[in-house]
Amino acid sequence: NYKKGILSYAFGERLKTIKEKNEIFFGATLGGTGALSIAFNLFTDTDSHVILPDVMWSNYKLIAKKANCLHRTYKLFDESDNWNLKSIMNEVDDEMSKKGRALLLINDPCENPTGYSMSKKEYEDLFAYLNKKGEEGELVVLFDIAYYNFSDTECPLFEMLEGPINFLPVVIFSCSKSFAVY
Repeated sequence: NYKKGILSYAFGERLKTIKEKNEIFFGATLGGTGALSIAFNLFTDTDSHVILPDVMWSNYKLIAKKANCLHRTYKLFDESDNWNLKSIMNEVDDEMSKKGRALLLINDPCENPTGYSMSKKEYEDLFAYLNKKGEEGELVVLFDIAYYNFSDTECPLFEMLEGPINFLPVVIFSCSKSFAVY
């Protein structure tokens, strides 16, 4: 019942379509930090990087350190203060050329600490790139949606997860933010 409730709550009406097109693995931890820790440990080695935004929740770096992996950053915004897909592409391209795989973290919507939420067009451009890159090697993308209930619009991620998808998306949802309880 818990699994069904959380999936229904997080994905809403899109859950049926997402389940029809994708295999969903569900895991529960005591919080989003635990889920991030498991993901960093599972998808990195001691000589690989998790790719994080340069403006971030500082605990991402601590979680990477505890997972014995390295981290590198992409510039969240360009010089014109626009969301910066080019920087993500540069970092993922570089990591995949060196390791044949990459772990990328996207904190959206309401990115912590900026509050920025990506537009549908930004998601479309991101997924076009990720799907192409996912054909070249192992690409895992952690979508930290801890603050999605704080957005005043529907997160475009859920529509994008309806597929097709050529990379492994991992959605990390935290009940502590949505329900204001620990």
